[in-house]
Amino acid sequence: MENNWFFSVETIKNNRGPTRYMKKQLILVSGFITKNKKLLLGKRPSSKKYFPNHYEMPGGKLEHGENPEECIKREILEETGLKTEVVGVYRIGSTTIEETNEHCIIIYYLLNPLNETPKPLDYEELKWVTEQEIESLKTTEEQSEAIREGFNKTNKHHNN
Repeated sequence: MENNWFFSVETIKNNRGPTRYMKKQLILVSGFITKNKKLLLGKRPSSKKYFPNHYEMPGGKLEHGENPEECIKREILEETGLKTEVVGVYRIGSTTIEETNEHCIIIYYLLNPLNETPKPLDYEELKWVTEQEIESLKTTEEQSEAIREGFNKTNKHHNN
């Protein structure tokens, strides 16, 4: 009788063994950066494997041992050239990438830009958009919810 729990290294390398079913969890950070009541969004390049041509708030993966606040500042600097200051966390989201079986925890930060002109260093383009313009852009459901919540938080903050 064959042991179903045993897989050769070759089977695992060829993605036919248990690694195919392994679950991976990532911690991501994402930044809600506004200027003159407009939000900075980047358009992912069409060459990206996941969510090509989607607009998103800048951010990325937390490195092992990295502080999340340092991570969001680093990611935004790498992707846009903007230096930022962290105002605070406004949302913690969760999504799953079905193709890779990755579960992503996303920490959303409100940030203030410290320099003026962002550059699309990791994006096809960057644009400042109003709350009303968001609906016409291609985003993921999780990003749409986070963007709406970010505008709600910043609008309440500006009205107080």
